[in-house]
Formats: sequence, C-alpha cells, structure tokens
Amino acid sequence: MAIPYFGEACALSAAIVWALALVLFKKGTAHVRPLHLNIFKNVVGMALLLATLAALAGVGLLTGTDGERFRLTGHELMVLAISGVVGVAIADTLLFYALHLMGVGLMSVVDCLYAPAVIFFSWIMLSESIGPVHILGAGFIICGVLLASRHAPPPDRTRRQVLLGVVVGIGAVIAIAFAIIYAKTVLERITA
Repeated sequence: MAIPYFGEACALSAAIVWALALVLFKKGTAHVRPLHLNIFKNVVGMALLLATLAALAGVGLLTGTDGERFRLTGHELMVLAISGVVGVAIADTLLFYALHLMGVGLMSVVDCLYAPAVIFFSWIMLSESIGPVHILGAGFIICGVLLASRHAPPPDRTRRQVLLGVVVGIGAVIAIAFAIIYAKTVLERITA
C-alpha cells in the first residue's frame, strides 16, 4: 500500500534536516577544524550505519526480492568506494571549510549549484539529454550564485575569506554531485 505524498514528505524532511545540519556543522567549525569535524562525523555515521545494517540483517530486511542477499561485483564495490571517498571524505571536508569561511547563509546560496552540477554530470557520465530549459535554469542559478558572492562579508570575515569560501564551497558541491552520479548506476541495479 502506497502512502500518499510519502516521497514529497521525505523530500521536504530531507531539506529541513539538511538546513539544520548546516547550522550545526557551522557551529562545529567554530570549535573544531573542518577535517577533524568530518572525521568525527564519519566515525559516528559509520557506527550508526553498522548498527542499522546489523539490525536490518537480524530481521531479514537485507535480502533482495528473490531472497538472496545483495551481491556486488568488485567493480561495483570500487565505484561505491570512490564515490564515498569523493562525496563523504573530500566533499564534506570542503563543505565544512567553506562553512567556516563564509557561514551558513552564503553556503546555502552556493549549495544551489548542486542542481546544475547534477545535470552536467548526468549529461557527461550517464548520457542523459539536456534541453534548453535545463540550460536556462542552470544559467540562472549560476548567475544568482555569482551575484550572491559579491554580497558584503559577514562582520568577522574579510572579502577574501568569503571569496575563498565560495570557491571551496563550489568545489564541495561539484564533488558531491559527481559522487552521487558516479554511484547511480550501482544504486539503480541493487534497488531495481
């Protein structure tokens, strides 16, 4: 039985949780270096993931539709490992550094580049088609980010720090988009 508007509710919840996470991570970068914060986040996340997998395996929820456990080839494991390193290790460290440099407000604007980056990598890596509307929308987003990067810096930051934050933030968004699209073929196969 399908739950009405379940996907929409999940998408809205994800956006709210992401906004809260950015605020908390910004507070974290005031006390801890971005790399150390990312290592801590990954250790806690891995512990919770392993606990969840153990619980799901215990009740039989980690099997495919045919009763077989999901099997990944060596290539698929390598794709997921590369995606994880780029998306979780590199991109999140860059994201935390950008948050430290320019704050949540400007990082939220830079984060809008995610959609054009996903469109670009989907076109390059998955041969998906891009229409004029996609290109126009991506252009508007890029112009908006460029305009926002000219915004006056927060009181405790210099213009140079904000510009460096924008560049680092763009790198983080591009790395996240790449990692997600790179893993997409494997994820589509195991969720089919």
